[in-house]
Amino acid sequence: MPTNRRRYAILFLQLLSSVGCQLVVNVKNNGGDIYRENINANTTQDTVSLEFRKADGTLATQFIDGRNEVQVFKVVILPEEERGQTLIQTMCFVSRFAKSEFISSDAMSKLRQKNPSAVRHPEETRPNEILPMDLVLNVASSHLLSPHIATLCADATETTYMADNDLRLLSQILNRDYQSLQGATHSAPLDGGVSCRAQFDLSQPCLCHYDLCVGWYPCGLKYCRGKDSANRVVSYRCGIKTCSKCRSFEFFVRRKSLCIWDEPEFSFESEANAFPETNRVSLPSKSDAAPLPNTVAKQGLEQDNKLQGISNASATKTIGGGNQPVVKMSEAINNFQGQEIPASNKPNVLGKSSHLDDDEDGE
Repeated sequence: MPTNRRRYAILFLQLLSSVGCQLVVNVKNNGGDIYRENINANTTQDTVSLEFRKADGTLATQFIDGRNEVQVFKVVILPEEERGQTLIQTMCFVSRFAKSEFISSDAMSKLRQKNPSAVRHPEETRPNEILPMDLVLNVASSHLLSPHIATLCADATETTYMADNDLRLLSQILNRDYQSLQGATHSAPLDGGVSCRAQFDLSQPCLCHYDLCVGWYPCGLKYCRGKDSANRVVSYRCGIKTCSKCRSFEFFVRRKSLCIWDEPEFSFESEANAFPETNRVSLPSKSDAAPLPNTVAKQGLEQDNKLQGISNASATKTIGGGNQPVVKMSEAINNFQGQEIPASNKPNVLGKSSHLDDDEDGE
């Protein structure tokens, strides 16, 4: 009987470590409207996913495969009944992931949210980015880039896009032959096409634009310097830097009816206007921003905001954080000086990583 109990206990711990817990972060945009982001990190697979629901009901997902340096943005768009649509539209945008854009799954596993009900504000608005997608990726062959794309984009078999420049870079990163990777795609050239904003015939092809903003995410680590018990100077992680970023994807569609939002008189809210203007790069003109309704906070995925303590030995961690963390070192550091140093100048000796608790953001 004890053997059976031990076996059940092991199975329970394995299940706990593989499932983990999900963090719900409340985010306020510059217009004062609040919505929720659901963040998961898997340290075993080295993946991070961030999911939120937009004001128009669109479900957006940012998925990062750190091991293969691949990033996927997925949007599930609800049909516009007044425009004669009846089917849900799913699109995926695959790109190379630069590790400087988002903290690692391992670093995120050290984070804890002290106050789950706190409303988070990004510290920095990163420049907007325009991403031309001139290839359509064959989802059935997407395992050549990442084993996660096929599952994530199963409903976007004909609408998973990427750029040829990224394909070339990934062929070097993954040490795969570019020609074999190119065989998993087909060309969808953007040159000479008519913008969907200027195309009024719903049956004609055009170049579509889709704007997507992530209002809050951990974009970097902060390091502090202190002294250990032997009076030696060490540096250690003492916080996270948080950012917001907007992207505009440009891609080819077979008919205008697949891009009904890309019209001056019928465009969804310009999300870029929902966040501060700092470091913003101009994008193609969009209509003025429409405020996000306060009910969006209730439209987010209903998840428990409480984080359960999980041992650092767990294989899988789910985390979250805010933008004003408070340091709690697992081993006491004597004579802490509290001096933050840039990540680029941090010493090679790092103190033991710790759980980071976030203060409640000030209004």
